[in-house]
Amino acid sequence: MKERISIRELHHRTGHFVRQAGREVLVVTDRGRPIAEIRPWGSVSPGGVAETPGSYWANRKLLPKFRQMVAGGQLAWRPGQKSVDEVLDEVKGDSPA
Repeated sequence: MKERISIRELHHRTGHFVRQAGREVLVVTDRGRPIAEIRPWGSVSPGGVAETPGSYWANRKLLPKFRQMVAGGQLAWRPGQKSVDEVLDEVKGDSPA
């Protein structure tokens, strides 16, 4: 049986419950209603699919069009182009005057 813990308990004793989740599945509740599970690394999800340990970014699948753009160098930064930070500053209105 899965142990149920409240958000408040998780907040106050995070380290304890994370270590415990390495051994068993914990159900996190909000006002008695289940809202999340903390499970051991690499365990099987409720749908029966084995979770792949590692980074989401390392395991993601690229769409074919995006893969073509990356391979073709269309997404590469080129000298003279603005950096992401510069574009975001302009959008947010934080550009130095």
